[in-house]
Amino acid sequence: MKVCALAGVEPGEVNAVYHGTTVATNMVIERRGARVGMITTLGFRDILHMARHKRPHNFSLQFDVPWQSKPLVRRRDRLAVTERIMPPTGEIAVPLAEDEVRQAAELFAKRGMDAVIVAFLFSFLNNVHEVRAKEIVQEVLPDAFVCCSSEVVNTIREYERFSSTAMNAYIGPHTSAYIRNLEARLRNAGIPALIRIMQSTEASRRSRSRATFRSACFSPARPAALSAGVGPATTAANLTSSPSISEAPPRTSASSRTAGSESRTRETPRWPRFLFSCR
Repeated sequence: MKVCALAGVEPGEVNAVYHGTTVATNMVIERRGARVGMITTLGFRDILHMARHKRPHNFSLQFDVPWQSKPLVRRRDRLAVTERIMPPTGEIAVPLAEDEVRQAAELFAKRGMDAVIVAFLFSFLNNVHEVRAKEIVQEVLPDAFVCCSSEVVNTIREYERFSSTAMNAYIGPHTSAYIRNLEARLRNAGIPALIRIMQSTEASRRSRSRATFRSACFSPARPAALSAGVGPATTAANLTSSPSISEAPPRTSASSRTAGSESRTRETPRWPRFLFSCR
């Protein structure tokens, strides 16, 4: 409302609102996300644990592997069901055991899960099993945040798809509530404009989009191109001797931008390092 007053614009004349927030980023860094359950293909419940067997420090015995010590989905909450889609055509080799999906959903209901993800092998080729499993879960848990890997990141490679979907569900319930509250406050203020949420890709998405995980990577590192980047970058362009580094004031994360022969922006969490796939 203050911006409208300063610009001399009536609230009802606003056509679009673009909102950038670190709510999702802070939720991940501070480990305040939802309790997530996972339904996956039989024999593959540990993909989130094993990842790609790559460690930042291969020979360190003390190094903490964050996706193992602080998993987005605990192992006891990763349940496997019978089904199998086969490459390269996506044909159904083993039909989905719907009774197993329902049993898993009922167990999640007893455990009080906030969110559930459905992530099957090769669902990017054929997502019929994921869609049906999601329907069953929603029947048992109508108030839970439920999403499929094929609708969040419909791409090849299981770990990247599974971990991105897990992140989506981890921040989904609280982020959705935050956005609903924002929409309600704007409507009450007389602003009926379309609301778009800034993403890590520097693009924006509709506020009703289910792919909330893309806002988890959004940080002041992106506006840093304006706040901590453009000014210093312009100054650096006048320097001929060496590159420059600019820093955005840190809270839960710090955003820095280097300018010189190559310009790049980087965000560094102030909380212990947490790695995840974010496409």
